Amino acid sequence: MEKRLLNIGEASEYLGIPVNTLRCWCSRKAIPYIKLGRMVRFDITQLEVWIKERMIEPRDFEVLLEADLRRRLVPNKET
Repeated sequence: MEKRLLNIGEASEYLGIPVNTLRCWCSRKAIPYIKLGRMVRFDITQLEVWIKERMIEPRDFEVLLEADLRRRLVPNKET
């Protein structure tokens, strides 16, 4: 059975960030966590959702290339 709740050390390692950063995010309620008495735990499923919500999709390279070419070919009207 896979472990579902991670402690702060395990969660920081999973996310690849320092423990102090994770504590700061918790105090700002910037990341989902579970409070069990004095213990803080992180649901790995919720962390995965949280990560996916912050995913930035890359732009289409062809669209970027076309926009760059247009910018280079069209003379600047400001000069």
